[in-house]
Amino acid sequence: MSDYTIPTSNTVTTIDPQATKIRELQSNLNELKELVEHLQDRIKLMKSTGDELLEWLKGGTISGSNYRLLADAWQGAKENKR
Repeated sequence: MSDYTIPTSNTVTTIDPQATKIRELQSNLNELKELVEHLQDRIKLMKSTGDELLEWLKGGTISGSNYRLLADAWQGAKENKR
């Protein structure tokens, strides 16, 4: 594979097409890592919010049997979405 030479101002830059592709892929990987981190934060927030909601419902807002159904469903959802 040949390199390409591109003059830029007072310097000459050599760009290897494979190196350019590697930089592009690294950039994509970094973006994906940031997205995964963001989504993990959102999942933590949703879990916390769901737990707080159950705690609030536990105070007698709904019947005990309905609370247990919701609590079991919520626990099952959290375990299946790890």
